Amino acid sequence: GEVVIFPSGDEGRTLLDFLHYKRRLGSIRCIAAEKGVSANKFVHNLPIISIGVMPQFRETATFVVAASESKTEELAVMLANRGFREIFCLTVELNDVMRDELQQFANPGEAYDMMEAFSGTITGARYSASMRDEICDLNTTAFEKYRGRCRGKKVVICGCGPTLKYYKPIPDAVHISLNRAFLDERIKFDFLFAHDPGGGNKIPSIAASFDKIRERIFIGKPMSGGGFSEWWSTAGSKVARYFKGSNNVGQTIHRDICYHPLTDFWSIYSSGVEFAFFMHPSEIYLVGCDVSMSGHFYHYTEADSTKYWLNTPVVKVGYSRLKLFGKQYYPDTKFISINPVGLKTLFEDVYTDEYKTALAA
Repeated sequence: GEVVIFPSGDEGRTLLDFLHYKRRLGSIRCIAAEKGVSANKFVHNLPIISIGVMPQFRETATFVVAASESKTEELAVMLANRGFREIFCLTVELNDVMRDELQQFANPGEAYDMMEAFSGTITGARYSASMRDEICDLNTTAFEKYRGRCRGKKVVICGCGPTLKYYKPIPDAVHISLNRAFLDERIKFDFLFAHDPGGGNKIPSIAASFDKIRERIFIGKPMSGGGFSEWWSTAGSKVARYFKGSNNVGQTIHRDICYHPLTDFWSIYSSGVEFAFFMHPSEIYLVGCDVSMSGHFYHYTEADSTKYWLNTPVVKVGYSRLKLFGKQYYPDTKFISINPVGLKTLFEDVYTDEYKTALAA
């Protein structure tokens, strides 16, 4: 599930180097730092996140304390006092074993694998550079007219979680639908973001509802290629395509989405939040962004898609990174989560009377 390395010092780096050498980094979600860090700081492509913006991990994540012998107990106590439940401390003996094995690293086959990985990184960088003009052209066409448009206004980002049913639309707010949230007839949506059509069977039914969106439909095109076909260009003047990353929580979050691809932190929400920041509202509300495995607010059957699944540990890391990004670049924008489930206490929590009644029942 959710494994977090803490803190981000020398011992933590040694552990990450060791896990990288052993090809076990896949079990690590992120690195926690004692103090504030940039929203775009990484080690082995894993984001470093300030411990102060990780409350949603208190009951679900295992924190591995990798520190000097003199600080390990102190840091473990600090985590416990902050409410983190699962804490595992690396011993001095384990640290020594890892360092010894890393120092003996001289296997030609392993070295070749590392060179291959490095070569792949360079190839990816060259690919991104070669697409720079195309990214700029497509994203500028999609987003430039909305730069700073919502100053002094409220923006509501609506996901498809079951709690969307308990949301009472905020008057005069700009509403953004993530995927099929626009099926909620009570809400007048201004924008729609979509990445995954869920197979060709969904395309006609989604497109038939585009008239419900008052302004623009944004369709994400992965940097790695593939994604939506050119069919979308025939779906009407409301549709605009844009470039995004591909399911990686270690992507850089850029302020100017006209010149850089938007992120895809294993779910559509990250692109929606970046767009909301780009419009620079006074408040951003998250509704129906449950980050749970409880399905959707609408009737969901096998005929609609495959079995519901969400990479909740990675998604929570993504939200934490976006919170850091907002604090760093949009400190005057307030972030509010309505009826939160998996994101409790990460942002300012607000619960509606309808949701309270449903919980009581």
